[in-house]
Amino acid sequence: MAVLKILRMGHPLLAQKAQVIQDLHDGELRRLIADMKETLQCEGGSGLAAPQIGRALRLVVYRVPGRHLKTNRLGSNDMRVLVNPTIVPLGEAKDPGWEACLSLPGLAGEVWRYKQVTCRYYDESGKLHTQEASGFEARILQHECDHLDGVLYAHHIGDMRKLIYSSELHHQGADA
Repeated sequence: MAVLKILRMGHPLLAQKAQVIQDLHDGELRRLIADMKETLQCEGGSGLAAPQIGRALRLVVYRVPGRHLKTNRLGSNDMRVLVNPTIVPLGEAKDPGWEACLSLPGLAGEVWRYKQVTCRYYDESGKLHTQEASGFEARILQHECDHLDGVLYAHHIGDMRKLIYSSELHHQGADA
């Protein structure tokens, strides 16, 4: 396993649409998943999409930090792997929230996201899942799946006064 370099905003790969993964049982895919998990653990983020580490594949690894857990479905910091995920909003209701990203280090932005989503994906063993998510988990799923379509959270910010340094979040009464 290896800790991988994370690409930063401005790198052309982050603006590309990622490719569907055809072979879910490929050994190289398994190594990539292991490396992504190690990278996420080392960097301390909530999620990581393959384009962020230079691979234009529809692959996400994420975890929900303990302070955001609402159910026992996932344990604190348990990592979930999503292969070829698709997101569908459940309703039109959205909430604002502060987001940060490993590809935009030191920054945070207020982004409006759907409150509830359905996510359909394959796990790392190739099994198809459909899950509903709300709250912070729904936000993570939308954020990470945006990466698969070449979209960064900063692209969703309408008022650039809502893009700030993470160190100044305390002035906003929130943390990303």
